[in-house]
Amino acid sequence: MRVKDAMRMCRESGSGFFDRLERYTATVQTQIESSGAALYVMHQGKPCFEWYAGTHGSEPGSRNIDASSMFNVGSIRKTFYGLLVSHALQLGKIRDKDDPIGIYLNGLTDAVARITIRQLLTHTHGLRTDRKAMFPPGTDWHYNNTGVQLIVRLIRELYGLTVAEAAHTYVLEPYGFRDIGWHRCDSPSLVWNDDAYAGIDGSESNLFCSARELARWGQLHLDEGQAEGGGTPAGGGPSATAFKEAVGSITPSGLRDELPRNGFFWFVQDRPRTRSEIGDEVPAGAYQTLGITGCACLVIPELEAVAVRMYNQRGPNPEGYDYLNDIRTFGNIAVECLRKLGTSQAIV
Repeated sequence: MRVKDAMRMCRESGSGFFDRLERYTATVQTQIESSGAALYVMHQGKPCFEWYAGTHGSEPGSRNIDASSMFNVGSIRKTFYGLLVSHALQLGKIRDKDDPIGIYLNGLTDAVARITIRQLLTHTHGLRTDRKAMFPPGTDWHYNNTGVQLIVRLIRELYGLTVAEAAHTYVLEPYGFRDIGWHRCDSPSLVWNDDAYAGIDGSESNLFCSARELARWGQLHLDEGQAEGGGTPAGGGPSATAFKEAVGSITPSGLRDELPRNGFFWFVQDRPRTRSEIGDEVPAGAYQTLGITGCACLVIPELEAVAVRMYNQRGPNPEGYDYLNDIRTFGNIAVECLRKLGTSQAIV
């Protein structure tokens, strides 16, 4: 089913200011053959634009995308790992992010054991998928899941819980997240992607989340962990320092200028960079997390804003589609729209 044949839209108070972002998102939806899409934008802590299009799948009778639809967000799950590591630092479970991982994990080769937690969090560890070296740790950048798997092991060791259990205990439950979680089987609320998942311990890419909840995740970092209405949640949670450090650049110094910078798995905008996933028009201090299905959460502190997009892309990128250009363009357009909204509010 083509997008234009299944379009459904819902707008909030920002209607008109986000027309270009809506059109761009719909165009990419068609290009990557995603059956469904969503946009959710927050400004100054409040939702200002909400848009849904298409269906959960291309099969006849598939459910329409709406506010309760939970998309598979892929690697966005890694920002939950990052916050748990930052929380562990504040609790003293980790002495320093420059500690070698071998201090905390047994059974590693000497070369792997010497890699630091900082290098694992910033994709500068230099390991291939077989844990053989591509480059000396801290000297280059390469995105893969080898370092992520070691961080998952680290969280289990530090907390005595699975990643999913730790995320639920320290984040999801205290802050009242509902439409988010790891799932192994399909259900009506899930925009399912037909993958087979062995478990729901949090180590696999089967985290599902609604657009609203993903925006709340970004907003929670922007608010440095403050619950709605101010203060920390009744059930506790990571400190403001843990949230703040998770989204600040911790990339090793000396890395080539064109390479991306990372916080605790977040991509961080300290300045425009040619190989960064963040667009040139996005202000410094912004941070972003991405998923293989096309989902993204962009947080822009200077504009007091969070912009989320959701897709359910299932196959490889089609010919002629440039993902890096796409995600950079998305951020640039979101900034343009938010600036127009801010100017309008200032005039009023």
